[in-house]
Amino acid sequence: MGATLLEEKLGTADFEVLPDGTIKLYSYLDRVHYVSKTLTDNGLVIEHLAQNGDSLESYFSKLVGGANNE
Repeated sequence: MGATLLEEKLGTADFEVLPDGTIKLYSYLDRVHYVSKTLTDNGLVIEHLAQNGDSLESYFSKLVGGANNE
């Protein structure tokens, strides 16, 4: 449901959904409050929200399908 909301309400596909259900969002990083409000206003319960991330090198490796793509 979270992925659908990100695509439909925020107009982004710049994220990945991990096997445990965690969503890593790579856009809207400067608008955390907007993202959380959009998700909760549409019925999603946020258990944890953190602003952290991969190194720039790791991010680009994932984008291009690098060998360490986890």
